[in-house]
Amino acid sequence: MIRFYSTSAKPFHSDHYCRLVSLIDSCKSMQQIKQTHAQLVTTALISHPVSANKLLKLAACASLSYAHKLFDQIPQPDLFIYNTMIKAHSLLPHSCHNSFAVFRSLTRDSDLFPNRYSFVFAFSACGNGLSMQEGQQVRVHAVKVGLESNVFVVNALIGMYGKWGLVEEGWKVFQWAVDRDLYSWNTMIAAYVGSGDMSRAKELFDGMQEKDVVSWSTIIAGYVQVLLDLKVNKIMILVFYTIALFV
Repeated sequence: MIRFYSTSAKPFHSDHYCRLVSLIDSCKSMQQIKQTHAQLVTTALISHPVSANKLLKLAACASLSYAHKLFDQIPQPDLFIYNTMIKAHSLLPHSCHNSFAVFRSLTRDSDLFPNRYSFVFAFSACGNGLSMQEGQQVRVHAVKVGLESNVFVVNALIGMYGKWGLVEEGWKVFQWAVDRDLYSWNTMIAAYVGSGDMSRAKELFDGMQEKDVVSWSTIIAGYVQVLLDLKVNKIMILVFYTIALFV
């Protein structure tokens, strides 16, 4: 990945920093973002991680392609900046390959180590539009840095397999996970519901020591879908849904 360094950048001072951070916070349009970006470059604040990341997050909401250009101009991105781009690209199916490319740049082109959020966003990108090959590569990196058993990473991994329809692979991850939280259970149940296996989904649901709104809405939505597939009258579905909420 090519990175650009400004040869005409002026040394920055604290007053420049405060003024430009205020400008970033007040940006309301793409034009203002571009103007602030130009000032970050000319004052060398583009190399300041906090200000660069603030502008990057703002730009990603307005134009992901522009945000990526901005990212390429940051001389030495820190982990927060990398994670911002991995996450931003992971949210759009047509841009998931860019999310994986940024993750790969993090692991190959920098001296930084990905953290749990890096893997959560990367697994999300893989589940949203990439193949098993990329997903397995990300998983190998999680093992290398000792984060495969982290509960956040475990949940993201289960979610990825669920989105691919490889529910039994997700179940294997769920089983060997040392740390499981409520989100782990909900994600696994959602995977079974998504695959149409309501028997396994209900079995897991019944085995939960704690349930929240997500747990209930996921299992109920699964049964509603079953009834819809059977072309059951909508009024009957409403009655079933209401009963399920109060039983």
